[in-house]
Amino acid sequence: MKDLDWATTLLVRFVLPLLTGGQAIVSVPLLGKGIDRLLRAIDAGLDHSTQGQRLSEARRQVLAALGILTNSVELASDPDGLRIVATLHDTLFLQHPYGKTLSASRRAGLIQHIRRQLVIASESLPEPSPETARDGAIYQKLLLRYSLCAGLWNAKPKLGSSGSLEADVLPLVLDADDKPLARYLAHCCPLLLLLRPPPGLPLLIELIPWLQLPQVTRLFVSTQLRHGVTQALSRIGSSLLLIAQQLAEHPDALSTNERKTLWTVLSLFHLRAALMDPQPTTPPDESLRNALALYALIARTVPALALPADVGHDQRLSSRVLHYQQACSERAGMNRLSQMRERCAPLLQGL
Repeated sequence: MKDLDWATTLLVRFVLPLLTGGQAIVSVPLLGKGIDRLLRAIDAGLDHSTQGQRLSEARRQVLAALGILTNSVELASDPDGLRIVATLHDTLFLQHPYGKTLSASRRAGLIQHIRRQLVIASESLPEPSPETARDGAIYQKLLLRYSLCAGLWNAKPKLGSSGSLEADVLPLVLDADDKPLARYLAHCCPLLLLLRPPPGLPLLIELIPWLQLPQVTRLFVSTQLRHGVTQALSRIGSSLLLIAQQLAEHPDALSTNERKTLWTVLSLFHLRAALMDPQPTTPPDESLRNALALYALIARTVPALALPADVGHDQRLSSRVLHYQQACSERAGMNRLSQMRERCAPLLQGL
């Protein structure tokens, strides 16, 4: 079978269902040879095939749901995006009933292949930095990759009677340092994890540097808030506490600027809540109380991060935000504020 014909079949059986939340059919591992065939198919005009056009339209709809309109969403613009999808196929095979019958050596070899391909895809992205933020093409590449992988959260591959994405696939350990699949995906497709829908937490420590790109931060905050303000506040608060715990074990994992970025992002969620009309009135549960306490904590510790200058200069807006900060303190309670200060000491260091 020609590479192009083989690739279009894969689009129909796996890639399109993966993107649209259908029944993605997982077959034998693609491995390096399969990825090479896909890349050759792109050169042979996969984008212009009927199935390629269907995929392009589906990707445009994914981006349109984020408020991003584009006319050109082609595999040829970022072939490594398809490398990621092919690697997800092989990862899902490990949880397939047939995949579970692999010998220990063959399973280890497949995991090594998965890790190697995700590293290759990661290396084709630049390191996130203030300099990167000025290159609009980088943001477009991040969007392209997301538009190809976004359906992972709704995918319905046959993983056996008890298999699930959250419990069995994302935690799959890929290396000797016990780094799971999710951490590798954070490097090669950061928006996939940043825009992660409930119930999973939306933030990993590896993703924080990408939030130095203002466009990414705005997209992250607005997309998570669409799931509900109180739920978004709870999830970002829980994510921050998890990162604080990781920093307690690895204090040098984040720079001072990255710590400021994280608190700034938390504050952006709360600023949006503070300026809503009406403001959220849901009775706080444990996670939400923690989130409110975190914002009250940073408002007391580094007020400039909790109340940006552009908001502070507007008397009407600043008054609402200060009132909201006071309400956060009252709803959290002094005991919880003290607990949050202790738990977040690694995140506050150097600010």
